[in-house]
Amino acid sequence: ISENMSSRSDDFKTARTLEKGLAILSLFDHEHPRFTLSGISAATNMPMPTALRLARTLARSRYLHYDERTRSYELGSAVYRAASGLRSYSELIRLGHPHLVRLTEQTTESTALGVFQHGESLVIDMVLTPRPFKPTSMVGTSFPGLTSLYAKIAVAFGPDTMLEEALRSEIPSITDQTITDRAVVRGEIELIRREGVAFGIETLVVGICTVAAPIFDAAGSVIASMAVVAPTER
Repeated sequence: ISENMSSRSDDFKTARTLEKGLAILSLFDHEHPRFTLSGISAATNMPMPTALRLARTLARSRYLHYDERTRSYELGSAVYRAASGLRSYSELIRLGHPHLVRLTEQTTESTALGVFQHGESLVIDMVLTPRPFKPTSMVGTSFPGLTSLYAKIAVAFGPDTMLEEALRSEIPSITDQTITDRAVVRGEIELIRREGVAFGIETLVVGICTVAAPIFDAAGSVIASMAVVAPTER
């Protein structure tokens, strides 16, 4: 009996923790994209230590992102992976998808739409080739740091501070062809800036090559990249 009571108590505590975590996530919307820790505490009626512990847990899981410059939290990349229909990306997907379809028809290869945010890239839409070969990276796949063309294009056409911040972060080796030397990466990004196109030869997946180009908004800011994904032999 005591074991059952202990188990029920643990289940209750877990449920309450989950409920509090969801309460924090539900604070964020289009009109309230950022919250300071004190703001989270006030809005949820949680003590500051509790709010801090939960916010840090959510940040480690990438459901929140902590911006040290503004000392505030915003939704992290894991939320976008879980719900690609969030307003900021759904419109981009809606407008970009027909172009992916046409590009796949023209090239007979798979095409993808990707963004770079909070130090990692995220595939938000994809159209698969009619050929037997299908890429292993699908919608929701993320890539860390400057390992992907989506990231390199974003920093190539973004402000210089964005490039320098990205270069200070770790560039993990995903395959034997992943470029991890920061000086080489910087040179590659400068070339992308000059030519307006980026190439990746088995840098993320062995046997897969990618060519990508930036997508700009009306103000001239890069907001995403569109890529053709094909096997190396083609």
